[in-house]
Amino acid sequence: MKKYFINILTFFLLTILVVSCVKERLEPLSKEMTKQIALLPQDADVIGYVNYQQIRESSFFNMLVDSAKKHPFHLHGDEYKEFIEATGFDFKNDIHELYIAAKIDGQKDSKKGLIIAVGNYDSKKIIDYISQKNEENKLAKEKFLDFELYRIKIEDKVFCFADEKTLVGGKEEFVKSWLENYRKASEKSVIDPALLKRIKGLKYKKDVWFTMDLKHLLENIEENKAAGKFKGIKNLQTVNFSFKAADDLNFFSESEFSDPEKAELFKDAVKGFISAVKFSLSDDREAVDILSKVDIETKTNTLLINFQMTKADIEKLIEQKSSLTSKII
Repeated sequence: MKKYFINILTFFLLTILVVSCVKERLEPLSKEMTKQIALLPQDADVIGYVNYQQIRESSFFNMLVDSAKKHPFHLHGDEYKEFIEATGFDFKNDIHELYIAAKIDGQKDSKKGLIIAVGNYDSKKIIDYISQKNEENKLAKEKFLDFELYRIKIEDKVFCFADEKTLVGGKEEFVKSWLENYRKASEKSVIDPALLKRIKGLKYKKDVWFTMDLKHLLENIEENKAAGKFKGIKNLQTVNFSFKAADDLNFFSESEFSDPEKAELFKDAVKGFISAVKFSLSDDREAVDILSKVDIETKTNTLLINFQMTKADIEKLIEQKSSLTSKII
């Protein structure tokens, strides 16, 4: 009987362990995403991905659109309607995915950025429309490999339709490097090991994610006269976050510090800030309960932040934003 009980207990413990492992299993990196990331500059300080098509189908997208309608330059102005009619392209519906890369080396004029927009384009119609609308500053066109690069005025920012599904734009150096990689891309996609490790650790790879190596940014802070104000930040090495927006907003972030002590100190600082916000909203029980959904913990030298909130939760916090700012700042 005792042996039977031990066997049952062992079975239940193993079941709980397996369920826990499944629950924490991270999404795999798809073959297509691996290929796209490998085309990006591997030494970029910031690399990110936005599944625009998926966000568009979530309840949170409508909330963003409603906010945009209050702005005089929202996407449904007459000029934008004219653009859609002339090109057949609608940013809201025809962009599917975005890949983003940026390099920060401290010099104001040397920041480099790149954006890859995967969607549906009629490149000829779009180029014709832009050319007609910029008669004074006509598009300059030049050949690079077998691609056509475009720029407005004499700038080092260019854009190019790599194919009818892919628009690449940004700093000329980055765009040309990406096009070279794109042209010689093979079935084998190679990603920098450190970058790959950070991306693999993210929860929501199919939705929205960003990974940031802060080395160059922190070097700038060290050289800045105001560095004293950011004393604790210099111990932060990487920041990675991802979120999934469907019926609820699921958020995950992972910040790596120089050692476990610094991670613990930063955890206390973040918790202290949230406690201060809760105290300032103590007369609004609902808002306090929403903030209690934020889970903060450390694992060795890594700070982890997770939360899951509904659309109503986010709207409630936005509603409290103005009064909150005046109380905290």
